[in-house]
Amino acid sequence: MTLNVIYWGHTDMAPIPYFRGQQFAPYWPEVGITAFYIRHEDLPRAALDWEPLDWADVVVFRRWYIDDNLTEKAWDHCRATGKAVVYDTDDWDLGVPSAKIPAYRRIRAARPLIERMLREAEVVTTSTPELASRYSMLTRKPPVVLRNAVDMALYEPDQPREDDRVTALFYGTYQRLKDYFGFADPKGRWQGGYAYAAVREASLPSIWVGDEGIDDQPREFTRIVRYTQDCREFFRSLGNAHADIGIAPLSGDSFDYCKSELHWLDMSAAGIAVVAERLRGENPYKPIRDGIDGLLAHGRQGWSDAVGRLAREPQLRADLVAAARERLASEYDPRKRAAEWAEVFRAA
Repeated sequence: MTLNVIYWGHTDMAPIPYFRGQQFAPYWPEVGITAFYIRHEDLPRAALDWEPLDWADVVVFRRWYIDDNLTEKAWDHCRATGKAVVYDTDDWDLGVPSAKIPAYRRIRAARPLIERMLREAEVVTTSTPELASRYSMLTRKPPVVLRNAVDMALYEPDQPREDDRVTALFYGTYQRLKDYFGFADPKGRWQGGYAYAAVREASLPSIWVGDEGIDDQPREFTRIVRYTQDCREFFRSLGNAHADIGIAPLSGDSFDYCKSELHWLDMSAAGIAVVAERLRGENPYKPIRDGIDGLLAHGRQGWSDAVGRLAREPQLRADLVAAARERLASEYDPRKRAAEWAEVFRAA
């Protein structure tokens, strides 16, 4: 039996819509799914014409595109017509700190609708066990954990390496710079941050793949690669960076604990050995096997030791990358994940 699935409020190739839906498009026919993506920019038209929703057996919602009450109207229509609805999230939507997410006010204003979606959805899907645990307080049944997946072929470089020095790579949004540097002084100079301090201590050239935010890019990086929302271009930029060590710190607040291991996936797929933040309990980097497919570090000395060791030991870097890529192929393959999503849609 083929199921028709609508992704409501989709954005072509943006990170979360890509990792939680778009990347599975080539595999949907294999698992009996026909998917249609209603783009964010098409929502006003879609709101006046419910034919796409009436075609669907399952409709997938997220909190990212809640504008002009269109999402609430679509949700009401699905409930009134008996459509199965899935609410999917990759973040702790009910605890978004304003310092990290520019759309904080919009998300806060949408909280009543988000909570309603969590209560009423046939299935709530999340990317991590920690997220599932937190959302279970509002859901009718336990949320389903569906990890992100990664297509390693998309990270293959198409430009030659021009710098033989060992380099360290950071990426993320501008708001994430505090995790690398700690804070900015009144003159705009970033200070603190054990991860970046370890890179400086090891005398490594640093690469930042990130957006520009509202201020000037920090001058502390040796090279800056402009971030693009087009996922395929971003994946290729990671590969073309030809970095050796991937830096993935976190400050460890409640919002951070709900993040996924996506930085480890991205950088490992690009052939970069990863050092990530060591945190207690369920946390984004718990899937990493320390010393096997990545290194975990915490505190100034921990970061110094991990980064310094990778800087000195090319064989260790190669071993970590090989093990990580083998793991990605066996546990994070998009074809495998598409089959898991199909099971969720059928259950819904």
